[in-house]
Amino acid sequence: MRKVFSIVMILAMLLAFAPAAFAQEATPPSRLDGREVPASVTDLKLDSPLVESNVSTSRLDPSLRGAQGPTQVVVRLSSKSVSERNIYGRSAQRMQSLLAIQQSSLLSRMEALDSGMRIIGRVQLVMNAVFVEVDASALSEIAADPMVS
Repeated sequence: MRKVFSIVMILAMLLAFAPAAFAQEATPPSRLDGREVPASVTDLKLDSPLVESNVSTSRLDPSLRGAQGPTQVVVRLSSKSVSERNIYGRSAQRMQSLLAIQQSSLLSRMEALDSGMRIIGRVQLVMNAVFVEVDASALSEIAADPMVS
């Protein structure tokens, strides 16, 4: 008896709400239909798009372009950090180890560019980066490395 009552109630609710669902328009009219663009705005339109020149796509921060001698820098790797991946437990530990291996690979290439390079620190959890002191002459080559973001 309860089962029959439940089925009847469900059917009654479906019949009560069905007309409201079908009465809605598929696409509501735009509030901008039939409106003209004001002349003050039309006058501001450019004849052609702006083109920016002298834009650098280098990953090297502009403040480091004129640097000379030993310079302390943070080098961010392109791979996501552990926290950016939203992983925990053993998966996070494995990923931290993999990122440390990637960092070691990058650091060895950096050391080939500057044998006097000094490692200050390495992080994998919050961000994937190495902190180094390196001669400024090697910075552009380090920035060009595909592992660097």
